[in-house]
Amino acid sequence: METRNFENKDSIKPDFRKIFKEKLESIEPISEKEQKDAASGFEDVGIEKIKKEIPAMIIRMAGNEDFDLWIEDSNNFKNVFEPHDELRGFLCIFLNIKDEYDPKFPRFQLGGTILQDESNSLYLLMDEIREDGLRGFMKIEEVGPLLLDLLRVYNIKKVIGRFSKEERGKKFSGFRTASRDIIDEDLIGKRRELFYFVNLARKYNMTNAQFLRLRVMGLSAFQAGVSINLEDIAKEIIKDD
Repeated sequence: METRNFENKDSIKPDFRKIFKEKLESIEPISEKEQKDAASGFEDVGIEKIKKEIPAMIIRMAGNEDFDLWIEDSNNFKNVFEPHDELRGFLCIFLNIKDEYDPKFPRFQLGGTILQDESNSLYLLMDEIREDGLRGFMKIEEVGPLLLDLLRVYNIKKVIGRFSKEERGKKFSGFRTASRDIIDEDLIGKRRELFYFVNLARKYNMTNAQFLRLRVMGLSAFQAGVSINLEDIAKEIIKDD
């Protein structure tokens, strides 16, 4: 089993975001002829062509609050239909540990697939079983926001699910692969907005009341389509108090 190393194996906190970006760029796209066929079943979520389809795993390293993504080129797998056992093996090699039972191995893992479309937008794909797991984790107060931050940081456009759908008609009767949104752009966008407000509040050492004023004024302007400078508003709030 071989894998590329992008960081020092002895590093306590590898830069998984940098590794993700470098691996994503290094993976060869699907041939132009096959990209439309690869997107079959994903028309419902707005994907017309798929350039890359990459086995992935959401992980949370011991001692880290944040979640990260670990991916590997599908050409490196012996079994592309059930790749996640091998994916854990590649992560063990990177971490320089014997197996997934080592304390250094992340305790949280949730498998999926990264899809990249013809415009280079990224999607995280889940099957029905893992979709149920993700929905459960999203309901946990201290976990849900961190998973949304993962999507924001890794520029994931949306999380989508794939399932079998029964159809009956004159021309066709049977099951076909269909897809649906699990976490859409609106929810990720709201988390992005909140993150920006929080960063401004920290920058200016705001009280809770000042933070709420900043957020209310900012969101009101966004909804009204008014162009504003949030930095200037934050300064005015501090000055007024």
